[in-house]
Amino acid sequence: MGIFSRRNSDVDVNADLDAYEEAKRQASDYSQALHDRIVDGTATRQDKKAWNAGRRRR
Repeated sequence: MGIFSRRNSDVDVNADLDAYEEAKRQASDYSQALHDRIVDGTATRQDKKAWNAGRRRR
């Protein structure tokens, strides 16, 4: 196969993109729930660890 060959038609790219977008939505919802628990003071130690692990370091 050369670099200009056509993609395999068996792969459903739209389904892959939809699954990726859904995973991003779920991760965003989880992150927002963690943040809400931290703000209102009901976060567990594990919640705080997950929150800190997911933050971007600069």
